[in-house]
Amino acid sequence: MQPQMRYWQRSVRISCMGAWGAGPFDNDDAADFLGDLRESDDIELELARCLRMATGAYVEAPEGSCAIAAAAIIALTCSDAVDHRVREWSDVVADIAIKQTQAPALARLASAAIMRVTAADSELAALWEDGDATEWRAIASGVESSLRGVGTQNYQDWAPYPGLAEAAAIALRDPDAALDELRAVVNLADVRVFTLDREPGENPERLWQQVALIEGRRLILWQGEDETGRFDSVEFTSTIHVIPLSAVTEYKLRTTYQRVGGVRSLLSVDFWLFTATSAKSRAVSISETKYEVAEFYFGKSIVDGGLAQMERLLQFGRAVAQHA
Repeated sequence: MQPQMRYWQRSVRISCMGAWGAGPFDNDDAADFLGDLRESDDIELELARCLRMATGAYVEAPEGSCAIAAAAIIALTCSDAVDHRVREWSDVVADIAIKQTQAPALARLASAAIMRVTAADSELAALWEDGDATEWRAIASGVESSLRGVGTQNYQDWAPYPGLAEAAAIALRDPDAALDELRAVVNLADVRVFTLDREPGENPERLWQQVALIEGRRLILWQGEDETGRFDSVEFTSTIHVIPLSAVTEYKLRTTYQRVGGVRSLLSVDFWLFTATSAKSRAVSISETKYEVAEFYFGKSIVDGGLAQMERLLQFGRAVAQHA
């Protein structure tokens, strides 16, 4: 709760009804968005959802204000070169963390949103032009300039590659380790349905990587993870899971679309997989043992992998559904 208290103490203007200022958070719409963002369980997706609302043919003032705020959050938390015109708001978002793997995609969305919101066919721009828009435009320009300091993606998109070996070489840091393990249990040339993931840990230099594929009536997963060993050394673990699809007890494939400017487009894909396979057990009493079954989650979004990887995850989820 302390970060939220700091926010309200810092930004008295935006907690009042009818507040209106040139800063990215100095209006009620932006303040409400910032409050909702803090409660979101997927900050990156919520930012993307907001920014895409500002890409329609006509951008209304509330959407424009929220888009400016979202762009400023990305710039202030992810940029290595924050413009002096927006630096003063850094403490407002000091408690918000954005996954750096998704920052480049968010920055691209934010730059496009800034261009739309400051254009002539934007209600927010028109409202500011009725008075003195100089300060507002200067701050919006500072946000856009700061977004250029967001780093670029350090690995390529694997989705265009139909073969697992080629895709793994693009997506994984340790493709040789993954492919060597997988070759022991499957003919890689026969694999056509798969999804790949990599995520940094709390220490950005440490990675979690995953390959999930369908072969016949088997679900095969390879996971590679950097872990802390003795005396803070780094250990790399490589693990293979082979699960018969007959062990799948339930699956849930959720596809989320967003309608912008009358056009419906894919926003995110989430896939949950529940099995009867025991993941671990513990003794509850002398005569009773509690078992926990293996559950798996896979997710892609417009800023986490992009459209092509979302489509590949849809293909993967549907293949599981057909064979389970």
